[in-house]
Amino acid sequence: MTRLPLNRQTAPAFERRIHRLRPEMTAKFGSMTVHRMVAHLEATFRVSVGTAACEDLSNVFLRSRPIRWLAINVLPLPKGVIKAPASITPEPTTDFEGSRKALLEQLTNFVEAAEAEPDRRTLDPWLGMITLREWSKVHSIHLDHHLGQFGVTRSE
Repeated sequence: MTRLPLNRQTAPAFERRIHRLRPEMTAKFGSMTVHRMVAHLEATFRVSVGTAACEDLSNVFLRSRPIRWLAINVLPLPKGVIKAPASITPEPTTDFEGSRKALLEQLTNFVEAAEAEPDRRTLDPWLGMITLREWSKVHSIHLDHHLGQFGVTRSE
């Protein structure tokens, strides 16, 4: 699988997929509802630009360059295995459309921030401090994983 970063060129395809989500969709794996998943993605974008905090679950192994490189560039996200910290799996605070709108706004905010400051570092809960350039690949992987969790794949 080619790992394209989330940027101005790739964002529209993700936005179209986000618009295809429906509140009644059920997960193909994992336990989140589609609404909670949308809130989770939005929270993750906030963490990546530094406007929200999260726990540091990284360790010396996960922060090592080879492992970080493999995680960002090669390894797939395991389905239904990794449990995100509570700080980035919030209960939705608005209706589904409000959450979707907030996610799309945060996606745009991230793209703009990554374009302006690609070398700025913020905390990824598992990989430690990474650049917004690295986050752009993490977000692409993460979006693809969770949109696929609800059957909204790239091929549609």
